Amino acid sequence: MAWGKGGFKSCDSLLTKVENDDPLLKELVILPIKTFGSPELERLSDILSSGKNTHLTSIFASGHAVTPDALYKLSQAMASPGGKHIKCLSIGDEQMGDEGVEALCRGLAHVNGGFLEWLDLSSKNLTSTSSLC
Repeated sequence: MAWGKGGFKSCDSLLTKVENDDPLLKELVILPIKTFGSPELERLSDILSSGKNTHLTSIFASGHAVTPDALYKLSQAMASPGGKHIKCLSIGDEQMGDEGVEALCRGLAHVNGGFLEWLDLSSKNLTSTSSLC
């Protein structure tokens, strides 16, 4: 779903579809023209942690600025039983850097990456000192 209720830039209708476990929504693709920041990522994390999602398997939200705290919350949600369906993840923007990647990995470390099969960290401004997942 590319467009929905709640305004041109809002992701509210997409997040509501995830919350309602829409069986047609298997890949969440949030283009850079949409507003998707830390509050939206935290809402998505809460939905995943709740166990409501059983259909969504991929999250593509590259190009959106999110805080390390929001990334850590997402990784905790993905490590929870409710996050087991998420197999593919592309998140963050060029300002994510080492700190953001480390926050994301910290939540997944105790489950050895969980069920994640594919992670896109391209264009995240990583340095050679980054300790990756």
